[in-house]
Amino acid sequence: MQILYGLPQAPTKTSDLAELRDTVKSHNPDANLRVMIDNMSQLQALEIFGGDRVWSVFVKVDHGGK
Repeated sequence: MQILYGLPQAPTKTSDLAELRDTVKSHNPDANLRVMIDNMSQLQALEIFGGDRVWSVFVKVDHGGK
């Protein structure tokens, strides 16, 4: 099962997403919470809260169309 958090996450919400990810995994080890990122500060926030977590990341790319 894949769950996509479909908004680029605010770095201040990364701890909440880490908790949600851990909860999802505790109920179903095969489930995966995927987060969307669109800038480096979001990636850095995931690294800070990484620990032993492996994040599934969807990278949003602005190709100029907004």
